[in-house]
Amino acid sequence: MGIVNLTALFGAGIGMGLGAIGSAIGEGYAAGRALEGMARQPKVRDVLTRDMLIGQAVSETPGIFALVISVILIFTVDETNSIAHAAAILGAGLSIGLGAFGPAWGSGLIAGRAMAAISRNPSRDGQTVRMMLVAQAFCQTTVVYALLVALLLWGSGASYAQPDFARELVRAAAVLGAGVCMGFGALGPAMGTGDVGAAASEGTALFPDANSKVFNTFLVGGAVSQTTSVYALVVALLLMFVV
Repeated sequence: MGIVNLTALFGAGIGMGLGAIGSAIGEGYAAGRALEGMARQPKVRDVLTRDMLIGQAVSETPGIFALVISVILIFTVDETNSIAHAAAILGAGLSIGLGAFGPAWGSGLIAGRAMAAISRNPSRDGQTVRMMLVAQAFCQTTVVYALLVALLLWGSGASYAQPDFARELVRAAAVLGAGVCMGFGALGPAMGTGDVGAAASEGTALFPDANSKVFNTFLVGGAVSQTTSVYALVVALLLMFVV
């Protein structure tokens, strides 16, 4: 077994491990706030249970992305010892692992605050769930970038091999850096957007008269929070295809 295969197995473990942590934290937060709401308003137990499961399902999506990439890495077949290719494979695992952690955590934060707000004002259930889903979709934009970079690193990894050792090390550093860049670049903006979306979901339920202002401000605040993930994507692509 070559170094590429060994690195692929390690990268699969990192990717799925970090993705699982993020999803578990997010889903647990959503469930915890739903249980607090049920204790406060036992009559809305069925509503909160339904909404909780919806929020948890969305929070698990990044973990599924991490699972897909990890399975792909496990079944990668390459008996070579290319350092650059191995670095690309490890970068793919880091990209999807870190990139899934942030969106999963942020989506769970949104769902949890929405559950708490619905328990305080059950009459706003429909509007709050819609806001929750929009906010979660916004939050999960960055995991799509991480998934794209992971797939590019995995699919193009073999082409990164270089004829001499010095150039091989340069390419290895570049592609590993691309994975780290996109992973962290997805994690931070998603966590920030999660906080914005959580406040918007809560405001939708508790302050109905301000809904339009809350939604418009959410779009602006969420978009600004997401900008650095685009910068990270650009830098990752430059590291992969220009350096």
